[in-house]
Amino acid sequence: MDWMDLLEKDNPNSMIVDASGNLKETRLDDWDHENCPLEVGDSFVEALTHCLSIEDRRTIQSVLSSGEQNILRCTLLGGRPLRILFVPLPEGCMHLFARVEDNRKALEDQLREEMEVRQNTEKQLLLAQRYELVGQIAAGVAHEINTPLQFVWNNLDFVNVIVNQHFGVDSREGQSKQDDKRIREEVPEAIHDSFEGLKRIRRIIRLVVEYAKPGRRAHVPLDVNNILQDAIDFTRPTWRFVANMETRTDASIPVYTASAEDLSQALVNLIVNAAEAIEERYGEQHPIVGKIICTTSLDSEYITIQVTDNGGGIPAQLHKRIFAPFFTTKTSKKAAGMGLAMVYAGIVNQHRGIVSVDCSSAESTTFTLQLPIEAREDLGEESNP
Repeated sequence: MDWMDLLEKDNPNSMIVDASGNLKETRLDDWDHENCPLEVGDSFVEALTHCLSIEDRRTIQSVLSSGEQNILRCTLLGGRPLRILFVPLPEGCMHLFARVEDNRKALEDQLREEMEVRQNTEKQLLLAQRYELVGQIAAGVAHEINTPLQFVWNNLDFVNVIVNQHFGVDSREGQSKQDDKRIREEVPEAIHDSFEGLKRIRRIIRLVVEYAKPGRRAHVPLDVNNILQDAIDFTRPTWRFVANMETRTDASIPVYTASAEDLSQALVNLIVNAAEAIEERYGEQHPIVGKIICTTSLDSEYITIQVTDNGGGIPAQLHKRIFAPFFTTKTSKKAAGMGLAMVYAGIVNQHRGIVSVDCSSAESTTFTLQLPIEAREDLGEESNP
């Protein structure tokens, strides 16, 4: 076999190694001959003594002895990555393709891979937290659905009785005017109330499905006030027994381009945190003493959303830490410490907004989210809290 013909067709750093591990032919057009000289007849592994660690040389020897195709990534003693592809040939020989990679390119590739891993991890954490929260409020959602479902059932039962009495086989002829008046007034009202109940059930189910369903991170035009109201309605099972909800929205806020998923996640987390803080402080008292206030406002630079609760303040020395992942001030076991980290990531990283906390009063805490009116070109880049 003409080994040189084979080498001419491959990359600049190609070698043929015989069954004994010695270099039979070489084509090293892009090789560091000064620091790692390779000559025909040399033992390939021994020739790398001054280039590679003993562990890498043992691995190369093991691959050569196996006679099987493989690819290895090694590191030259100078720090540059070396990649070697082993391809078996007849007569027990091996064809080696060696590529010394540029450090900068290798670092860029490594950084890119780490960024992808980090982004995927963030997505998984976000999704896990969303599912966890859906699980936490599942019982409350069932109760929210059961209430309108009950009066839908009662209304339909009432209509069924009326229909059977007046139109059934046992109905009497010549119903009184009073009965006719009752039918005209009460049956339409019962049907109307039933439709309202079904609308409420449909809305609750839509909120749960939309919150649990990923894939809404694209920036699209949306109504900030509607997003806030949806977050309030979705989290109702977490606060309805511990706090009264007060909402003040600015109707002049224009349609805003943002990620519905990130903004919804941030608001849901803040409201749930407020409810949990109130519950830890007061429990379920009657009458309810907890209070959550959600507001929106608009100025020349920002759309501002605030969530205030009277669940007690946060110590000033902890303000710089509360947005860090896995940090929590809660004593309950269900606190994972990711809620405020997700708020920060969703508002600051995804929208170049501002997140701040005010605990100037020992009785209350106010979280403020500010979304810039002007579009930012660097949306999606990360910064650290």
